[in-house]
Amino acid sequence: MSTDSNGPDTTNNPPFGPNYFTELKKQVWDAVGSSQTIPTLDAMTRDISPAEIYYLLQRWATLAIWDVYNLEPASEKTLLTLPGVSPHFNVYDRGSCLVGSPKDLFSYKRSLEDGLMTARAMADEVQKRGWTIELSGFNKLVRAAWVQLQVNGSKNGKYLEVLHFTPNPNDVKLAQTETLYRGPTI
Repeated sequence: MSTDSNGPDTTNNPPFGPNYFTELKKQVWDAVGSSQTIPTLDAMTRDISPAEIYYLLQRWATLAIWDVYNLEPASEKTLLTLPGVSPHFNVYDRGSCLVGSPKDLFSYKRSLEDGLMTARAMADEVQKRGWTIELSGFNKLVRAAWVQLQVNGSKNGKYLEVLHFTPNPNDVKLAQTETLYRGPTI
């Protein structure tokens, strides 16, 4: 297999074939050793699929719950310690909103369930505060927070008003099922 200054030759092997990275690594070190241009990496120039974008959104998922009638801009962040928050997420009180985000964006230990746990804990906190809310962020976290609010509302008779969110039939069914089997956490 021959090489050029633009990276490994992929004429006979598709990118990421069995020798691609070995050859690329050799080219990079040869270029560094001789003060030459480092070859390009095909992974950085190829198209990104919708599934890959969704994966990144899920890995870096955040949730913000806004107190819609508090018209103050988000203030300095204060780290909250809420029961039920995943150890892989931080929740901040910004005055007019709560924000949940991963502690370490690149952690392999964090899963989607960590985000869902955090969304439910944030929903419990705004339920205690009695806010009229708007949810923004990754769709699965938004849905988990809405379901938790419905579960809590059904048990304590105090449903929070949620603006600009229309649950789909599966969300409503999940809220009904969760109400029967789990109950409120506050």
